[in-house]
Amino acid sequence: MKLFLKILFLIISPQLVFSYPIPTQTLKTLIEKSQLIVIAKIDNPEKPIKVYFDREKNDSVKVYSVGGDGVANLYIEEVLKGSPIHVNHIQVKDLPGLICPTPAHYPDKKKVIAFLSKDESSQTYQTVGFSYGSKIIKSDKVLNAYKIRILEYIDIQKIKNKSKRKKATLEWLVKCSENKYTFWEGVNELTSSKLVEPIDDNPKENYHFNQLTKIQKERLENVFFSIDTIGEQHLFFTELISNNNYPKLKKHLLKNLEFLLRNPGYANFSMAYNIMEKVVSIMPNEDLQSIINEAKKMKDDYLDLNEKQIQLIYEFILSARE
Repeated sequence: MKLFLKILFLIISPQLVFSYPIPTQTLKTLIEKSQLIVIAKIDNPEKPIKVYFDREKNDSVKVYSVGGDGVANLYIEEVLKGSPIHVNHIQVKDLPGLICPTPAHYPDKKKVIAFLSKDESSQTYQTVGFSYGSKIIKSDKVLNAYKIRILEYIDIQKIKNKSKRKKATLEWLVKCSENKYTFWEGVNELTSSKLVEPIDDNPKENYHFNQLTKIQKERLENVFFSIDTIGEQHLFFTELISNNNYPKLKKHLLKNLEFLLRNPGYANFSMAYNIMEKVVSIMPNEDLQSIINEAKKMKDDYLDLNEKQIQLIYEFILSARE
């Protein structure tokens, strides 16, 4: 019976794509995997996929797709990597029915930096990294920030000397982190356990952060402390702070907890919990740990702060400053 139901499910759901989450695709990864990288204008109008008669309105109603019909026309303004099949215009096709990972999005009339690979079975392209690989550009500042970093890393990949290429890559990641538009691209790589260039005889040195120079670490610390209101993505930076700066880090984290109390709609309790947990990890304290244990029961609450959660945060700040 179960087998029959599975077969029936597959028959009646031909558009459903069985999928799974993919690892985070940073700018570095996208550049490495892409055959073609272009800056382009999108032509992808929403199209009616269903028409039905509405009795209340006494008229036909059209249901539109979100972002066209799965085939986006890109009119190329600039090629950053590779050679397109056609100089001015290409088509990008993505799998229909995809839910996880999130498919690439090509909204009509918008500008995009698209990271693409050739579909060998047709004259179309596919997006590398799904939603990560179609970066919708909202301003010239964003475009210039990404364009500069992309061209830089393409040149870095051409460096034949392994040691020089590794150093150049690390410096490039620091530069990404220093710019608010490419911040996430750099920090995500630097705080991960992935390798820039493996060093077989010393595994501990394989991690990005351990390969940074003292000056590079100081530059990253300055970036973090310059952020007035930190979000979830900024907490990555706390892994880069030196022990000598822990008192300053603690003060900065508590300042942001106070901000959450004054602006309860800015973030949820999960964010507050992560900040409190970081404070305890850098400066262990039994009283603070007791509050954390209580807060842990609610750490997955992504709704606005309630009275009990606000009280816990308030108690934590008072105890941390004693």
